[in-house]
Amino acid sequence: MLQNTWIKINIFECFQLAIALRGVNMNCSLRCRFFLILVMAGFSFFVALFGMRLMHKMAEFAYFEREHVVALSKVYYELHKKEINISFIVGQVQRARRQTTAVNSLWKGDKALLRLLGKGLILELSEASEIKLGLLERYASSIYKDGLNPGHIEEMKRLVSWPYTNSNRFGIEIADISKRVKAYVYFLVVSINCLFFVVIFLLMKKTRSSIDEIVHVMNDMSRGDLTYRTIPSNDEVGKMQSSIIAMGAGVSALIESIKHIQGDLFNSAGEALNISQSTSNDICDQAGKIDEFVSALSQISFAITETSNAANKSSALSSEGRQLAVHGQKAIETAVSSINALSQRVNDSHVAIKCIEADIAKIGKIIEIIDQITDQTNLLALNAAIEAAHAGEAGKGFAVVADEVRSLAQRTNNSTYEIQAMIASLNKGIFFALGVMGDCVVESKNSVNAASEASRSIEKIVDSVSQVMLQIAQVATASEEQSAVVKDMLDNANIIREIAAGVELGSRRISEVNQYLVKLAGDLGRAAKVFKLY
Repeated sequence: MLQNTWIKINIFECFQLAIALRGVNMNCSLRCRFFLILVMAGFSFFVALFGMRLMHKMAEFAYFEREHVVALSKVYYELHKKEINISFIVGQVQRARRQTTAVNSLWKGDKALLRLLGKGLILELSEASEIKLGLLERYASSIYKDGLNPGHIEEMKRLVSWPYTNSNRFGIEIADISKRVKAYVYFLVVSINCLFFVVIFLLMKKTRSSIDEIVHVMNDMSRGDLTYRTIPSNDEVGKMQSSIIAMGAGVSALIESIKHIQGDLFNSAGEALNISQSTSNDICDQAGKIDEFVSALSQISFAITETSNAANKSSALSSEGRQLAVHGQKAIETAVSSINALSQRVNDSHVAIKCIEADIAKIGKIIEIIDQITDQTNLLALNAAIEAAHAGEAGKGFAVVADEVRSLAQRTNNSTYEIQAMIASLNKGIFFALGVMGDCVVESKNSVNAASEASRSIEKIVDSVSQVMLQIAQVATASEEQSAVVKDMLDNANIIREIAAGVELGSRRISEVNQYLVKLAGDLGRAAKVFKLY
């Protein structure tokens, strides 16, 4: 019921605040408006976080209260048992005391807020309960050391009775403060959000009206109406309006200037069109003459190139002939050297054969001596055989030796005859060889003379070919120089032709551009008439 009442009050107050804000001057800048929105959004976010923290604290208090009640209930029931567990009681008392300690450890701000909400009793009950439980804990710990008796049990019941009894009051206060905090949080969040949306609505309404006015001005300007005037505001939108109005004034002045320039542009474009057409005709005639000149240069260049190619071919052939002549000269010189060497060898062979002939003559004389010795030996063997026959039996051995000597002398005589026959045949061969060698020497001398004459002729041919090659090289060099000059002239002529073609194309393009400028000048005049300047 209390929550519904606060929400109704909240909505009523928001409507009153909205009515009050309608009378507030909203001519602050957009930056100020956005800053105000951000501040309110941050404040709303802070309030929401603060409310969530308070609700979380109340949930913690409820948990502490439950733990406190459970622990004290277990202590109370344990004290009414026949057999009491002192250690269990001490543990539960410590558990209950931890809950009160957690409540008492709140920040000073949280404690002040609880007292502001009229719930300082929670803090007082928590502090008193912590003191009582501290006494109970120390008493139970001392009993645990000294031993338990009925007086101790009664004293512990007395000490636990006050925290146990006031635990219910603590729980009631916690439930009440939880409801109150929830209601306050709802109230603050709803109030701040309503105020936030109201302020945003009013700011957007003011900004939208200014922007709609700017859109209206820009639509009029897009239709050619530049006569709009207004009193702008001091915010960013007003500055935008001032800029648009200044732009419209500038455009008006520009269009007025365009109208004056359009007439001059139309006349100048017409004159430029006539001049460009005349220039284009002259350039066409010049391009024709340049084409004829380029054609003539091309023919000259072709003729010079052919001459240069022929000279190069002749030079190549002459060089090849000179190389062949030089090679033939070297071959003849080699042949002459070989023939001279051969002639020398033939002379040496002739001398050697002469020596052999002399040696053979000496051998013939020696064989004659051997033949004489053989005849004498044969005669002596015959005498020895006769003497052996006279001796009878005593001379038989000597007769055998005499026969052998005679037989040997006969064989020697036969060999001598054969050697003489061979020497005679060898003399015939040597005589024939000497004749052939003489002929070879004569022929080799003739060949050397002929080869020397051929070498001198080839040397003259090489000199003549070298002179021809030099003349051909000079012709080729001159042709190449002429070809290079003509090529440069042809390249320059082609460049001139290309330039002339480019100039002709540019002249035509200029004519087209001038025609387009004349058309644009007319279109510009018609377009300028669309704008309303005064």
